[in-house]
Amino acid sequence: MSSQNAFKSEFFESDAERIVQKISFPRLVGTEGSERAVNLIIEEFDKADIPLKKEPFQATKFWTTTITQIGTLLALFLSAIMLSLSFIAPEWNLLVFGAIIGLVIWGLAKMSGGSLKMLGKPLDTHNLRGKISPKGEKKRIVILMGHHDTKSQVLTTVQRSAAFTIGGLSVLLAAILYVVMALLALMDTSIPLWMRIISYILSGLIAISTIALTLNFTQNKSPGALDNASSVAVLYMMGKYLKEHALNNIEVWIVITGAEEVGMLGAHEFVRRHKEKLDPKSTYCINFDMVGRKGCCIELMDTTGFPFPKPVCENLNSIAREVAKELQFECKGFYLPTGAATDRFVVAKLGIPAMDFVNKKAAFETHTAKDDLDRFDPVLAKQFAMVATKVVERLDDQQSS
Repeated sequence: MSSQNAFKSEFFESDAERIVQKISFPRLVGTEGSERAVNLIIEEFDKADIPLKKEPFQATKFWTTTITQIGTLLALFLSAIMLSLSFIAPEWNLLVFGAIIGLVIWGLAKMSGGSLKMLGKPLDTHNLRGKISPKGEKKRIVILMGHHDTKSQVLTTVQRSAAFTIGGLSVLLAAILYVVMALLALMDTSIPLWMRIISYILSGLIAISTIALTLNFTQNKSPGALDNASSVAVLYMMGKYLKEHALNNIEVWIVITGAEEVGMLGAHEFVRRHKEKLDPKSTYCINFDMVGRKGCCIELMDTTGFPFPKPVCENLNSIAREVAKELQFECKGFYLPTGAATDRFVVAKLGIPAMDFVNKKAAFETHTAKDDLDRFDPVLAKQFAMVATKVVERLDDQQSS
């Protein structure tokens, strides 16, 4: 048997299917289902001799539900004010625009300064963390990450992302347009009809997007097979293999976060607790979210951000593509604009090279009751696990050479 075939023979889709089936039930943070899922995951990893430590913390839904609704309603209100002023006193929109910029800068400063406080009802949950030690001296850490919670909403992930993208672009264009109209008014120049028409269209798009986002209530009706029981299954397969085949100089951390669906609060808590141990020069992160969707292949998040896309961890993504080609698995990349995020975003803010394995097509079912076992492909999940494991081994080879 070739080395590649021997490697493939140590990953079992039956493991993936069993774990996804076991924890595919509603488990919104703070519910009985969430705690039940945590205990079941610990039991499964115990079978692979990988003890997972509970790291309790409190989360809140305020920053992803209430604040989103307040923000979208505020955007709708300001849009209506600026549209009205464009008819009666266009020049006043310069003051409104300045106030908006000031509000945005203040909000960003608050968030970056870590001054956001726990608001809303506190919800008890846990991160889970386990370690697999190397055979030799520890020189690097690789964090293998996924989340255990799930949620349902009125909008699917892709619909929410579209609403954020369309609404955000419309707000940006409308603000620019109203400033131009204000300057024309100050110069005592008539405002062209086409500008008026465009302002109507943009206002309509803002209204549709903001109303949709305001009504996008968080619920607990999704089984969460793809989002994110699938990733727990991948982490299990990887952990099981790496426990039997310890790396030379890389310590593997398996981190299964809670409260990802309410602002990646589990990832924030993980970073808060452990950032002193995580040197960006010797730490890597591989995150899994919505993997193993039927009818898909291995996919990587290549670029993200709106309106100016930025590359996501080109080094790790390049290694993953090379490995997938060697294993003869199809592998593609994709662009995520805005309106969605993963735990990787939080870890990457520390300067740690971090990549995302995601099946983008899963976004059409996630956060709905349709996210069930019928959408999950254990064979594809196994392929994700094999490619990611080879990426970790490649990093270990680089360190040992």
